[in-house]
Amino acid sequence: MLKILHLTDTHLLNNTQHRLCGVDTNATFAAVVDHVVSKGIQADLAVVTGDIAQQPSKATYARLAQMLQPLAMQAHCLAGNHDEVSQFKQLNAANCKFYATNRLVKQGKWWLVMLNTSKAQCVEGYIQNKPWLRATLAEAKKQGKYVAIWMHHHPLPIGSAWMDRYILRDGNWFTNTITQFNKVVKAVLHGHVHQDFAGDIADVPVWATPSTCFQFVPRQAHYQIDATAPGYRVVELHNDGSVHCQVQRLDALPQGLELDNQGYGDH
Repeated sequence: MLKILHLTDTHLLNNTQHRLCGVDTNATFAAVVDHVVSKGIQADLAVVTGDIAQQPSKATYARLAQMLQPLAMQAHCLAGNHDEVSQFKQLNAANCKFYATNRLVKQGKWWLVMLNTSKAQCVEGYIQNKPWLRATLAEAKKQGKYVAIWMHHHPLPIGSAWMDRYILRDGNWFTNTITQFNKVVKAVLHGHVHQDFAGDIADVPVWATPSTCFQFVPRQAHYQIDATAPGYRVVELHNDGSVHCQVQRLDALPQGLELDNQGYGDH
């Protein structure tokens, strides 16, 4: 079995005196890391699916790597719409790999596809290098491997009109591709939507993981902050191709959370 810690939408701030929706996002991420350690969760690796930085800078990304050190595991980091992908190429941390393009991480029976859906100056998502994804899935099928896909943007509508404007715009192509390879792809996991969500594409489960800072109220026409604690997901990939996962949450809301916040820019 392969156990993976899924973290997403950390929105770290370069200036530690700044707040986002009233929240010290650096503090909430530190609290999530402490929660993992205190729970004794032993994972093989972590995947961070984008919107790592609200204030992108080399120092902010370096802070992520430093804050992950207590977990004592390798982290694989993808870009979200708030990140500066160009800066990923300049980063070098022993415990964190920052991917500016699609990558494949091979772990025994499992292939982990790190799918880049970020595009400069766009809030919505676009798959980068579609032929690469199809070729990777075809090769996984040929070799008898199972695949879990990790990405930032949501491929399925979540029922929130304001957020679904920023969905993966290649959703039909992605759905058709997953449907074709639904015996190979066993899970799709993403962030972006700041809430727990479960759906499926051709019986392949699709899960969104809560943000490590603040959440959005599900199924709302307009932006609204939710009175729900920060969280993360623990994913178990078994050698028979089955997948089990569970969301874990902190015990309290972030200090200073502005439930009446009206928005913080592009999401």
